[in-house]
Amino acid sequence: MYQKTKQKVHILLHPELGESKADKFVNAFIITLIILNVIAVMLETPEAIGRAGEIAAVPGVDMLLIGPADLTAEMGILGDFRHARFREAMAAAAAACRTHGKVLGIAGVSDLELLRDYIAMGLRFINAGNDAGFMVQAGTAQAVKLRGLELPGKN
Repeated sequence: MYQKTKQKVHILLHPELGESKADKFVNAFIITLIILNVIAVMLETPEAIGRAGEIAAVPGVDMLLIGPADLTAEMGILGDFRHARFREAMAAAAAACRTHGKVLGIAGVSDLELLRDYIAMGLRFINAGNDAGFMVQAGTAQAVKLRGLELPGKN
């Protein structure tokens, strides 16, 4: 796992040395993008959690990002972000991040009380949602408002 992650990060950081045949301009552009971005490795399986320390030790990795839906599905506890085994997984990833000076992140959890618990463990990045989710929320809110309109002649 360490070696595979190290190779992928190396190619991201040095595309001119990797499998890419892009010209120097494109390579410079990619390197510029990487400088402005974060390399986050998603942990979405119990195996990845078990090897979080190895992954966090890879030079160039900035963040371990927990994919809670996939992880809990793999654990057989789909969507149960309060389950003891999921909490243990978060604690293991947090410990790996502390040891290696990386950021711990999570995507797809909106329960503020639960997020506070994970912040206390060391969580520092929260993916607040995505475009599809925000569109659904906005559309649902608008539909609720429109359903509240009074129609003439309707009692």
